[in-house]
Amino acid sequence: MSDQIVDDFYTARNLLYLGAYPQALANLSQQTHLSGALELEKQSLRLRAYLGQQNYSLILDEIPATATSPELLTIRQLALIKQQGSASPSIVGVVDELVADSSNLQSPSFVALAAQVLVIAQKTDDALKILALHPKSLECVAMTVVTYLAIDRVDLAQKLIARVRTWAEDAPIAQLAEAWTNLFVGGPKYNEA
Repeated sequence: MSDQIVDDFYTARNLLYLGAYPQALANLSQQTHLSGALELEKQSLRLRAYLGQQNYSLILDEIPATATSPELLTIRQLALIKQQGSASPSIVGVVDELVADSSNLQSPSFVALAAQVLVIAQKTDDALKILALHPKSLECVAMTVVTYLAIDRVDLAQKLIARVRTWAEDAPIAQLAEAWTNLFVGGPKYNEA
């Protein structure tokens, strides 16, 4: 018997990472009869696809400011940031409070989303600190690469990509992170991207 964990949202997640938002939404709509954590994950991925489509009003209508899910609240804060064009202290403060609760940091998806807000708010040290909690989460690794590139530490991004290649070379998000790094470097690496 295999010990592999089945990712019920593998296809939808990869479509989301690749920016194929309508296809990701279509794939997610086929996922029915889910309960508990799987339903929450589906909702999170669906809302993230709407973020990619810049459908911020729909997200803000769907997630109340009083939502109890840290992941959904963070998606709400990202929608507010994107809609307003900046990360106000009140928006970032909500995410800071969520990050302060260590139980929230057990979810790699929450950590990757919270790190996005922190990077936008130029709190890259805080983002890197929480991302380091999930060194085997491809989403957190990709966000770490984005953070390194945001602070012009392409050397650290390249080292991280080299380590990831040893365990996740074929993963689409790992290939995307490598392409982002190559684009950032430019020159002959630009053509590889």
